[in-house]
Amino acid sequence: MPEKLRKEEVKAYLILLSCKTADDLSPDHVTTHFESRLARFNIPRFVAYVDEFPCTPSNKIAKNKLIEGVDDLRSGTYDRLHEVWRYPISRIGAPCLTMRSRIRSNTFA
Repeated sequence: MPEKLRKEEVKAYLILLSCKTADDLSPDHVTTHFESRLARFNIPRFVAYVDEFPCTPSNKIAKNKLIEGVDDLRSGTYDRLHEVWRYPISRIGAPCLTMRSRIRSNTFA
């Protein structure tokens, strides 16, 4: 995600499932998880919930489709530094089983 000072910011996309709420896996919980596993500069500043990841024909995540048609990549995300949601939020509800970011993949149980 573009950013003035560092030229790029990390944004994590979470897949939400219908069995639990977003309170079960809040952005603060995600940040805490990453703080114990990643260098400080790799911790996602922005967290966004999505219904599914768009895939390529080879079943890889089509990252370019995640941002296709989005004017402001901060819209609908939680901003960790300012501790606020950047509206509009398309969906808040379930926890995530899988999380993908520019840095790495993690599975939450």
